[in-house]
Amino acid sequence: MQWGKIKTLFIYLFLLLNVALITNYLYTDYKNKVEHYEEKDAILTSLKNDGIEIKEPEIGKKQLSYVKAVQKILSMPIASTNEYDYSIDKEEKTLTITAKKPLANIKEENYLEKINRFIISNVESGTAYSYIKTDNEKKEIIYYQQYEGLKIFENKNAIIKFKINQNGDILSLTQTSLTNFKKEKDETIVPYIDVIAKLYHENMIPKKSKVSSELGYYSFLRVENQILIPTYKVTIKKEDNSEQVFYVDSLNAKILNKD
Repeated sequence: MQWGKIKTLFIYLFLLLNVALITNYLYTDYKNKVEHYEEKDAILTSLKNDGIEIKEPEIGKKQLSYVKAVQKILSMPIASTNEYDYSIDKEEKTLTITAKKPLANIKEENYLEKINRFIISNVESGTAYSYIKTDNEKKEIIYYQQYEGLKIFENKNAIIKFKINQNGDILSLTQTSLTNFKKEKDETIVPYIDVIAKLYHENMIPKKSKVSSELGYYSFLRVENQILIPTYKVTIKKEDNSEQVFYVDSLNAKILNKD
């Protein structure tokens, strides 16, 4: 009989201990969330006081992963025709397409529409590339390859470059491509405000700046075999209209291109 009472007492103590542990866990979790929100409010207040404008990116994914990829060996799509000549650089793994008459002229309002149609119709995996910019100084039009809807930033092995001649005519392009994508384990991405806080605390966001960002992939080494890092591309437009770009690992908030 005495043993039965002791056993019952142990059961009650065990239940009380579980309740105490659960209560402590919930309180700690609540406290951490409150502190996080308070810290976020403090950061937002400091940014506002410094005249810094933050544009929140549209983030459609809560989890991403590191991705392995290899440089694709591009092949000749078809033999040269009356319209286009094709050439392969086996060492650089690039494909060059040269048109025998202009694909478009940058003075035309719809020149991007014309080259977009050309890419879709004539370039292998053309729909995987996204327009980035027209660089009038270098006389180039740049497209980045995408993976699962996210751009692969500044990667010489995942890009299309159109060349513009002195008359504004677009006559040729060079393409590189990544392939054999293999995802690692998905991880929860770091909240955007935490990335901004890190840059702000390290004095990388000057006063009266405008900050925008987008998610994509970045790689340290643009070699044949690569690890693509899920990345926030943070663009800081300063008061003098100059721009600075930081690439921040979206899984651990590490600044990837910090000098």
